Amino acid sequence: MATVLIRVFDQPAIPATGHEIGPANDPAGIDIEQLSLKFQDNITNTLKPFVITAPEEILTQFFTPERERQRLTTHMYGEDNQIRQTRGLANSHLIDCIEQPLKSVHNFRQTADVYLTTPLRQYLEEYAILTPGDWPAQFYHRQIAHNEEFTPPCLRNVVPSMGPLHISLNSQEHVVRKHIVFFKKFHHTLFGKELANKPRPWRVTLLLELAYGGWTLIREPVMNRLSKFKDVQLLTLLHLLENNIPISLSIYSILFKSNRYKSYFSAIMQLWVMVWIYKRKHYDKSLLIWLAQRIYWENINHPLLAAVKNHMEEEDEYPVEHFHGQIRGETNEYDTAQSIRNKALWIDSSKEQLHNFSSWFLPPARATFSHNQLRGLKIKAAKFLITIIKDICTHPFAAQEQPRQPRQRKNITRWVLPHLFGPVVIKNVLLPLGYQFQGHRQLTQQFGPVVIKNVLLPLGYQFQGHRQLTQQFGPHQALQPAQQKSCDVGGVAAMDITRFLLCRLKGLVRSELLCELAMTLELVAKWQEHILDHDRSEKQDRLQVQSRALLRELPVGRIRG
Repeated sequence: MATVLIRVFDQPAIPATGHEIGPANDPAGIDIEQLSLKFQDNITNTLKPFVITAPEEILTQFFTPERERQRLTTHMYGEDNQIRQTRGLANSHLIDCIEQPLKSVHNFRQTADVYLTTPLRQYLEEYAILTPGDWPAQFYHRQIAHNEEFTPPCLRNVVPSMGPLHISLNSQEHVVRKHIVFFKKFHHTLFGKELANKPRPWRVTLLLELAYGGWTLIREPVMNRLSKFKDVQLLTLLHLLENNIPISLSIYSILFKSNRYKSYFSAIMQLWVMVWIYKRKHYDKSLLIWLAQRIYWENINHPLLAAVKNHMEEEDEYPVEHFHGQIRGETNEYDTAQSIRNKALWIDSSKEQLHNFSSWFLPPARATFSHNQLRGLKIKAAKFLITIIKDICTHPFAAQEQPRQPRQRKNITRWVLPHLFGPVVIKNVLLPLGYQFQGHRQLTQQFGPVVIKNVLLPLGYQFQGHRQLTQQFGPHQALQPAQQKSCDVGGVAAMDITRFLLCRLKGLVRSELLCELAMTLELVAKWQEHILDHDRSEKQDRLQVQSRALLRELPVGRIRG
């Protein structure tokens, strides 16, 4: 079934063309040169972890109970009886609901004929309309807009775009499915049950919320001690907790809803890097199309850009998904296409009455977990992460790169990370960004002659690749730790850690959590001191050998003199 739904806003109409206005859709399709220039201008922030580049006021919204509840209910369509005005159907109008598979460009063209028979056709001849949706809706609508043979001129003013709700949904599913072994252990530890290979969207959001919530409880003391270490497993865990999880959680629920266009644009660039590394078909292209579209509007100063910047909620496709949820709740599997159409028209005509009836006579929908239960689950998540960090520090450098297989791609390496994924062999797409590149020569061949120097990738890795780093620093050499006053566990520093955790948990911290964290940091401190002492002794021995060699080369007379 194809649902043709429009939303009406109390905003001025956006002219499609004019003397000083170019077409809403780029006639050239995608301008690769403009995209390259934009990435070069923002390369430093794009390749850094999201936690570092995001504004502080955005990160603090993770701890707001209302924002937390909104994140957990983002992908629960039609399951809340109390519909919010901004996300409800008050300003939505159903044109028609027809039987259509929507699997090809011809299906979308036949669906467009439905609203071209209405007064909307006269509106499209002068004004532009945004049509947010998923990848097929964007892809086939762009084919229709750029095909001059069978497309009416008014359809070229329909501007397809990747909706923020689907961007959030796809990114969260990518993160969980790529790290499914880790999240299965995480889910079993928290709930005592097995996690499905393809969990439902609300459970995916819950797992990411609990993982990042548990990480925020222990982040400061752990990063003070471990931010400079080069263990592959620890860097992979930090890359997941510092970049992939927070950006997929905040892209829609915080950045988009807060109407922060600049931060949202930067987050889309960072999200494209993650999706491109994951090698996700179609989704890496959809984000590039979104970026190219905004760059084109900015270059020609199109009024669509000002409308999107000032009123980002106009690009939200949640009402469509919410309407589909209402239809699913009122229909059965054996209903015919005509009965589904009749129920859809009935829901649209009586949506205000249904909302008033629900608000007065039906009890409000109860949340799956209360705030106290969520805080308790985040404490368990913090314990789980502490256990993994302790295992990694107890057995450092346990990650093993597997031998290359026949016909294995050059930029793909296979690894075994025993403390994160067990004996499962994974690809380097899950590792930090430094493991995705094979040196400056390959980057120059792929991206052009632009030389990028001194770019700090997440967790201290450069474009050189892990092999060059190993040759430069040695396989077991730890960098000098950051000089932080709270590094040592004991005395005043232990009080700082305790005060930090008590502030985050608001009195719900358990004593075993603090003890386990203190033991882990103490173990790390001892292991680090041992490594540094070993490095100092090796350096002294090396200097003595070099000095003796120099003395042998000098003439005896000069030595005596």
